Amino acid sequence: MFRADMHKKEKTNKIQVEGEGTIMQTSLWSQEKMDLKYQVARQRLTQANYNNMAKHKGIGVNEVSTSFSFYAPYINSSGTKTWSWFKTAEEAANGTPNYARAWDNDYVLIGHASTPFVVRGGHCSSGSGAGVLYSYMTHGYADSYYGFRSVLVL
Repeated sequence: MFRADMHKKEKTNKIQVEGEGTIMQTSLWSQEKMDLKYQVARQRLTQANYNNMAKHKGIGVNEVSTSFSFYAPYINSSGTKTWSWFKTAEEAANGTPNYARAWDNDYVLIGHASTPFVVRGGHCSSGSGAGVLYSYMTHGYADSYYGFRSVLVL
């Protein structure tokens, strides 16, 4: 018997981490998980989001950039655990922040499972975060500094 739904792609909230097996995506965003294997998993998740967004013409992702930055924890020069943006898992594991940029030098910062909404444009005092092509992740809460438009990535 053939079932039409047998071939549907199943979505999951889990991700494969080298040497760990499958873990919940939400636990991946713990500040304690800074090893390269977790940075690789964070980069893979964000790459999947970026690829999905880039498939859709007109939302200003693939039209203006060929790379993205993902959010990850690291230990800064004063020895404090903090978060920043990285283009590669190796940069994140080494604590070398690096911002991907659109063709007009705006940041291309893509969200993930914990912060799935994308802010477009930015606050006038934000430098490279002020341009119309700037993107940033958010939890989706209202804010008086940013405009809003709906974008749904499936």
